[in-house]
Amino acid sequence: DEEAQVSRGFFESVGPVSLLHAAEMIVESRVTLMAARGVSMQVADFLSMRLAIMGLPAVVMNTEQNDSLHAALPLLGKGVALIAISMPDYYIMTTKVCEFARRQGASILGLTDHLKAPIAQYCDLLLTAPTATRLFINTIGPMLSLANLLSAAVNILKSRHAGKKFDAPVQFSKLFSGDAE
Repeated sequence: DEEAQVSRGFFESVGPVSLLHAAEMIVESRVTLMAARGVSMQVADFLSMRLAIMGLPAVVMNTEQNDSLHAALPLLGKGVALIAISMPDYYIMTTKVCEFARRQGASILGLTDHLKAPIAQYCDLLLTAPTATRLFINTIGPMLSLANLLSAAVNILKSRHAGKKFDAPVQFSKLFSGDAE
């Protein structure tokens, strides 16, 4: 009952305008970088896979792993969208990546559970989904639903934009059919 109530509350509060603004950040970027750790990594992996299916470049950074972190930091800058996914217990390294991204000029979208989450101060846009229950420190259902709705909004906007930006998967698939140019 508690899990269902959390999910109902999320669906009653999610705003389509904010989702479309977040989708614009992703569609207009040259690459989307996701910063997450722990349970948040499952959301990042899901969202990354959805963006890849749409032909949008996405890189996932595990902020708990130094190699992953340091490999992705040089990507941050103008024209890059950072999606920081942060749920309790908030991890300082994810917040520091947001701070660094802000200094580098990247657009920052936060996916978190609360408007006062540590990443909020660095985000251009913040989308929230409740995560706390008595069973787990974080329940992933509403956050995955948020990622799913965000990817749907991206797909809607992407379908309105024609151009080579979304053509890479089609061009790659032609290599297997003999239709490559």
